[in-house]
Amino acid sequence: MKHVYQVFSFIAWLLGSTSVLAVPSLQLWSDPNDGAVWDSVTSTWVIDESTSSTFSLTAFALEEAFLPDTGKTAYLSFTIFSDTFDEFTDPDLFGSISDTGDLLTGNPWIFGTPPVDVTANKDVMARHGIFPAWFIEMSFDFGSLGSLNVFQTQFTDTNYLGSVVDGYRKDFTVDFSGLGEILRGSVVHIDLYTINSDGSVNRFAPFSHDAEVTVPEPSTIALFGLGLFLMGGARIRRKQKMGRSNSELV
Repeated sequence: MKHVYQVFSFIAWLLGSTSVLAVPSLQLWSDPNDGAVWDSVTSTWVIDESTSSTFSLTAFALEEAFLPDTGKTAYLSFTIFSDTFDEFTDPDLFGSISDTGDLLTGNPWIFGTPPVDVTANKDVMARHGIFPAWFIEMSFDFGSLGSLNVFQTQFTDTNYLGSVVDGYRKDFTVDFSGLGEILRGSVVHIDLYTINSDGSVNRFAPFSHDAEVTVPEPSTIALFGLGLFLMGGARIRRKQKMGRSNSELV
C-alpha cells in the first residue's frame, strides 16, 4: 500500500511539474522596469508609453516554433484595437511603426486577419475579439543563437522570470513616433507567430502571452514645455510693460 501511495505521489508531482514547466513555443514580454504592467484581467502585458514614443519588446521562441530547415523567421503584427476605424478608413492616416535597430521588415497597413500572405481557407490568427482590423505585419529573424534561457512570461505563473528551457530571444526597441495623430489614445495589440509554406499560421503566442500598447496622447512633457514657454512669454511681456511704465514716470 505504501508503494502504491508513493507511485500516486510521484505521478501527482510529475503532472504538477509538467504544468509548471510548460512554456509556450512563442511568447512576448516587456520588462516591467521599462514601465510594462501585467493586466490580470486580460492576461496581457500592457506597455506604458505615456512619456516616450519608444518601448522595449522581447520575443521568445522554442525550437518547435519553426519548421525544419526553414530558418528562424517569425512575424509580429501590430493591430489597431478600435471600433473607430473600419475597412474604408484611409490607412495613410495611420502613419508608420519602426524599430531603432532596423531589425523589423514591415508591410503596408492591411485590413483583415494576419498573416498577410495566407492562402484562402487556411489557418489565420484567432479573432479573440480583435480581428478583422487594421494591422501591420513585420518579419524578423531570431538568428542562429540558441541555448538561451527562455522563461515563462505569464506573470501569474510560478516560474515567471525563472530560467526554464533553451530557446531563442530577440529584443526590440519599437518606435511609435511615426504614428498619425488619428491613432492617439488608441490601443495597439501585438501578436507573435510563425507561418507555414502556404502562409497559414504554424505556431503563435497564446493570448495570455501577447502585449498591448496605448498610443500616447500629446506628451505631458510637451504640454509642460508649452506651459513654460507661455509663462516665459508672459513674463517677458510683463517686464516690457513695466519698463515702459518706468520710462513714462521719468
